[in-house]
Amino acid sequence: MHVLFLNFSLFEENKVSNKKRVMKMSLVQILVVILMMFLLHVINVLVLKPRSMRAKLHRQGINGPTPHFFFGNNHEMKRLQTIASTNQDKENDGFISHNWPSTLFPFIEKWRNQYGHTFLFCTGNIQSLMVTDIEIVKKIILYTPLNLGKPSYLSGYLKPFLGLGIVSSSGSTWLRHRKIIAPQLYLDKVKVCVYIPLLILNILSPLRSSIKSEISLERKYLKMWLWSQLRLYFL
Repeated sequence: MHVLFLNFSLFEENKVSNKKRVMKMSLVQILVVILMMFLLHVINVLVLKPRSMRAKLHRQGINGPTPHFFFGNNHEMKRLQTIASTNQDKENDGFISHNWPSTLFPFIEKWRNQYGHTFLFCTGNIQSLMVTDIEIVKKIILYTPLNLGKPSYLSGYLKPFLGLGIVSSSGSTWLRHRKIIAPQLYLDKVKVCVYIPLLILNILSPLRSSIKSEISLERKYLKMWLWSQLRLYFL
């Protein structure tokens, strides 16, 4: 009876140890699956998705500098800005230069000469399409459908700072803000505002001459009054 009791206790201990081992193995498997999912998500965000977007634009004839998978074109942009600022300091030698675009954005000038007026570059994993052709810019401004919205980082990461105004919103929210704000900036209303200063100038020009004449008369009267007072007190 005593031997059977010992065997039963050993069996229970083995059973408990097997359960612990199974739990540890399952926990390790869960952690491995989570780690694999996280790695796949990172690869998709940093490599696959940007590469797919760039491939779609490449098929349409839009090219650009080759980016780093994590930093994008940030290193090359900083290098070109450093070179441009150094050359600008040497050329100016204490004089103020108004050629600020080539100093602030030298990479745009270089890539435009290399890849054309429309090219692609990226900052991190954010793909940016640079359009410097005036005709295409006009078409983009005139064609404003709801699916041509703002980038996701404006409405996602920067939402606590920018809110959901016309700068960062998209879709129906952007359309509602545009109906409220944008009509005051339409071209026909801005043209009317241009003539207002000219109208005010035409109205004030005769008043200006009359005011000048009144000021000259007041000065003459003041001189006469002072002369009379001086004669009374000193003569």
